[in-house]
Amino acid sequence: MSFMNSYKHLEKLCGEIMRDERRVSAYIDEMTCTPFGPSLVAGWNNDLKKLKHYRHIRNLIAHEPDCSEESLCVPSDAVWIENFCTRILNLSDPLSLYRRALAEQRKAQAKRIPQPQDLDFENAVRTNENFNKSSANKNNGNKAAKHAAAACFAAVFTVAAILILMLILFLFFINGKINPNSY
Repeated sequence: MSFMNSYKHLEKLCGEIMRDERRVSAYIDEMTCTPFGPSLVAGWNNDLKKLKHYRHIRNLIAHEPDCSEESLCVPSDAVWIENFCTRILNLSDPLSLYRRALAEQRKAQAKRIPQPQDLDFENAVRTNENFNKSSANKNNGNKAAKHAAAACFAAVFTVAAILILMLILFLFFINGKINPNSY
């Protein structure tokens, strides 16, 4: 297949998945504006560079006199574009892989954050020593339970600290150290 035919195939696919008249340019813009694409998808920068290069070649062929496929392209260019089209169809293109990686991250994050309905409030209040010895051993393979207990311990500690501070302020008012009517 020739370069221009392969590029037209790519344009059609990009137009369909991006739902944008700019087609390949819309795909490139989406990749450019995706903040963590290179860190989440192997080969991201290489694919982006190739897409920009092939868009430039296509524009030269379409708009510049004396530019042709024969002078600007080699057969491997059309092969790369067709392989990229196949990746789009198989959902293994950079944007599909990025969306999948984000979904997996969110799913893993949701597993790590204990939900209120998952907390065992009866057994969650423990001293730090008891938590480290008994709970850590019992829940050795269950990180979510450890995080839930730690979160509950932190919440109980915070409430206790607030109550102590309120008691200290109350005692100051009673002893006349602070006169609330002086304001």
